[in-house]
Amino acid sequence: MLQYTCFFDLIIMRNLLEHVENPVWFMTNLETVLKPNGMIAIQIPNGANILSDCEIGSFHHEHISYFTIDSLSLLLARCGFKVIAYQISEYLIILCQRDKNIHMPADKPAQFSMNLEMYVAD
Repeated sequence: MLQYTCFFDLIIMRNLLEHVENPVWFMTNLETVLKPNGMIAIQIPNGANILSDCEIGSFHHEHISYFTIDSLSLLLARCGFKVIAYQISEYLIILCQRDKNIHMPADKPAQFSMNLEMYVAD
């Protein structure tokens, strides 16, 4: 684990996680800079849309991973986070929080009731 001297209430990751070589290690280490009730907001391309296109042009060589809402929820649970809310469009927009009691995601959380794309979309 990396050691840090500052802690954050919120970490915002936009179009980053799909570029990370080891997302489990990365998310586990992010946990070390969050305050106890800290949250992470994640925006990534919706892998379900990309995979359903079945066109080679939809894949980007710099994207190491593609995630669906289910695969990202599993990754986050493995790293000790629970999904609080999400929105699915051309992007997955997810708000998650540390939860040491979680091992696998339970029921899917409610989708965002507000349109967050005006804040996080490219």
